[in-house]
Amino acid sequence: MVKRRIGIAAAAALSASCNLVAGLESHELGPGAGGSIASGGGTSTTSSSSGGGGAMLACDGAMLSFAAPEFIAPAATNPRGLVLAGSPYWIDGIDSHASVKRMILENKQVQVLAGDSDGTNAVAPSPSYTFYSAKFVIKPGGNVYGDIYPNTQGKTYWATNKPAGARDLVYSGSTLFWVAEDFTLYRITPSTDGQATYLGAAGQPVHLAAQTQYLFYSSSQAVHRQGKNPNDKADTVADAPALAVAVDKTRVVWTTSDGFVRGRDVALAAPAFDIAKAQGDPLAVATTDDVVYWLAADDGKVFAACPKAGAVAVVVAGDQSSLGSMAADKTGVYWTASMGGQARIMRALRK
Repeated sequence: MVKRRIGIAAAAALSASCNLVAGLESHELGPGAGGSIASGGGTSTTSSSSGGGGAMLACDGAMLSFAAPEFIAPAATNPRGLVLAGSPYWIDGIDSHASVKRMILENKQVQVLAGDSDGTNAVAPSPSYTFYSAKFVIKPGGNVYGDIYPNTQGKTYWATNKPAGARDLVYSGSTLFWVAEDFTLYRITPSTDGQATYLGAAGQPVHLAAQTQYLFYSSSQAVHRQGKNPNDKADTVADAPALAVAVDKTRVVWTTSDGFVRGRDVALAAPAFDIAKAQGDPLAVATTDDVVYWLAADDGKVFAACPKAGAVAVVVAGDQSSLGSMAADKTGVYWTASMGGQARIMRALRK
């Protein structure tokens, strides 16, 4: 699950959950290097291997390490909408002829789950379906489709009563959520027989993310939290919009146009806090229970940090171009990029 500027506020309830050694700065390694290692005593050291090295991060007394970045799959052009659900899923190709793909990690085989779709810009896997958005496939106006996993029975038409188009698909709790092209928020479950339910929203929602209880998104004015049922009111998470939004079990994180990575507990019991000052345009963000990741497009780097106020970021991957979307789970972080003119799916695994 893509995505702007507020004062610094500590979140005491979360700040002790994950820590880098105090007083350290992050240090970029040489060309192609993967990151930095922080050590005690107020000093830092760096190390690198000829294969690109790896980042190390001390969080809550545990040392987390990453393997060197690796290329795992080629993409035709403009890979986007990357998500993880046991396997990486993404959208590939130009808007008018896009494909929905996934990789079987055991053998690195890339499968095309749906091809030659117009206007496909989001994908949301579930245990039974791979949902994706498309325009003009069955009828003009834009529809949400569920593709039978693993694409053995073709397309199944969903959401017959929704407005045109769909973006920011999210599957959570046996329910599919999305934002329509007119910026209205909807949900649908397999039991509703194709009838989508209007949820209402604050402003014009973008960058939709979901966890067990809540939906999170940004409008042009703020970052919001909203329940999953019709007429649930939207609460303000932060009073400025976001470039990207992600959420885990306990915290929502987002990036801002002035380069900050920010966080807050999902219960909104404590104020928002600054995790890090990003280096370059932080256009995508991902979070797990113990690490926050983001892409810095201007710098061509992938960063990781502990999800606490004032964290020190380490470089997981450098020398990346055309950075786009990202996703993370307990195994590591995945992102889309271009290397040598070739669009690629990249990853850095946790050791």
